[in-house]
Amino acid sequence: MEVQFHNRTKGYPTPSKLRYRMQRIWLRAWLRKLILKIALFVILATTLMMCLLPFKDELKLKDIKHSLESFIFTRPELSIKGLSIKNTNPDLTNQIKAMLQLSFPINPLKIDINYLQELINGLESVNFSKIRITENGVLEVVINERIPVLLHRKDTELMLLDMNGRRIGEAFSRLERPDLPLVVGEGANKRVQEALEIYKVLSPIINRIRGLILVGERRWDIVLNLNQRIKLPNEDAKMVLLGFLGSRQALNILSHNFSVIDLRHRGRVIVRKRLSTSREERV
Repeated sequence: MEVQFHNRTKGYPTPSKLRYRMQRIWLRAWLRKLILKIALFVILATTLMMCLLPFKDELKLKDIKHSLESFIFTRPELSIKGLSIKNTNPDLTNQIKAMLQLSFPINPLKIDINYLQELINGLESVNFSKIRITENGVLEVVINERIPVLLHRKDTELMLLDMNGRRIGEAFSRLERPDLPLVVGEGANKRVQEALEIYKVLSPIINRIRGLILVGERRWDIVLNLNQRIKLPNEDAKMVLLGFLGSRQALNILSHNFSVIDLRHRGRVIVRKRLSTSREERV
């Protein structure tokens, strides 16, 4: 009986490309050290967290955060040292400081710039404002201020108006702002530019002008000293007034003792003299 033996050589399995590359990467010493350090950090952090977990009620994270913020931002080089308000008059500056009520030095995280800007823009005399923290640690507020151009008397209230007829503030008496022209009547605040144009035309006799009265929200009466008035028409009041003051008879009429000059009738000037028996004279 013949027995045959077959020699079979056992082959080595061929490694995959991914496995080969991973083995090559693992041979790098710096990578093994990094992974070891990360693993140790994770183990220590997990252990510490598990140790502190039973005492979570006693640990106040908010207090820790507050203490950390105080430690960082109360340092002189990081805190806000003062307030600078630009482009304002002294009264408005004091008003803004009193409203903001900031005590310095102050933590920058405790300041809401948008909220402060809303407060300042809410003031009647402020058009708009810009706020920023400078490199020197100063809270800088730049104001665009509304400029009063007119006084408006309505009932017993005397208001300061800007060019758009918006209220800026209140005056206690006419003597407080003698430099501003005066208008009286309901709706006069809506016709500020027209009133200013009439005042400009009246510049030759401005020393005699006491104010303008809007009658029926339609037309103006010019009030002069000595209780005298000039009545203007509803339309083209400025041009009619220019025509009258530029005429030869204007100086003669204005120098006489009259109570009313009526310019409402186109092409005619009606003068009411101050007599015991009232009468009208057409010029």
